[in-house]
Amino acid sequence: MERLPWLVFTDLDGTLLDHATYSFEPARPALEALAAAGIPLILCTSKTRAETERWRRALGNAHPFIVENGGAVFIPEGYFAFDAGFDRREGGYGILELGRPYAELRRALDAIAFNAAGDGDELAGAIGLRKWFRAPGRLATDEGTFLQVAGMADVVYARDHV
Repeated sequence: MERLPWLVFTDLDGTLLDHATYSFEPARPALEALAAAGIPLILCTSKTRAETERWRRALGNAHPFIVENGGAVFIPEGYFAFDAGFDRREGGYGILELGRPYAELRRALDAIAFNAAGDGDELAGAIGLRKWFRAPGRLATDEGTFLQVAGMADVVYARDHV
């Protein structure tokens, strides 16, 4: 039976990168061992493409990477000897878009939006959310901001009271 090649997938924050210092020095021996063995290290993160590219440069990583909690996969052009059926090509990458485009999400949110004035605290209070936070817009475009909730109970409560 032929042995399949190995791949290693890792998150960045608090996994490969120290939670407090963002240093990857403690992982350097493992990173060097992976490189010496020819085992690709695939970064899989909530970070945006731009943030991830910065870390790839710092790590000397030339392998595919996954951004925005699985929103898109970026594969360097020519990495594979076959066409992976990319959704688009840009900046030296073939891109598989697994999430929905930002503009489509905006239209969907606008369709269900209600009039609310004020900042996030006022909005959270208006729809009865107990916990909330602002997070950068997602999906490989690094644009926009969405209000995200911290638990399904809050989503159901918000849905039932809007």
